[in-house]
Amino acid sequence: MAKFTKFIIIAIVFIITIPAGVLGQEMTKKENNIVIGFRTVHLLNIKSVEDEAEFVAIADDLNKVVAELGYQNIRYNFWKETRGREGQYKYIFESTWPDQETYDKVHEYDKFKLVWEKNYAKWKKMIAEDIYNRYIPLN
Repeated sequence: MAKFTKFIIIAIVFIITIPAGVLGQEMTKKENNIVIGFRTVHLLNIKSVEDEAEFVAIADDLNKVVAELGYQNIRYNFWKETRGREGQYKYIFESTWPDQETYDKVHEYDKFKLVWEKNYAKWKKMIAEDIYNRYIPLN
């Protein structure tokens, strides 16, 4: 029984750690031990709470194309501020990229351009105000 338990523990560790290590490789790249990935962030306020579902749908559309290109760990995410917090912007639309090359590959992909063009007018119509920034990790 002890051998079986040991086997199960090893199998569970393998299932948890190996795929995460392999799939996580696209999240960050290092050059001379410096992380060269970045995060794109839209800080925004939307005109109506009813538009939240539409932003989620836009993120889902973009994520389907990104996944089609084989990037399992790159996603567009739409975040909402939690209750009881104060700040100028109530929402975040963000994604994390391992490098500029990957970002360009996705954004130059014809299907991605079509999805963005399909959603761009809705995006602009729903936004009350926004700021776009790129962030790099410092550690």
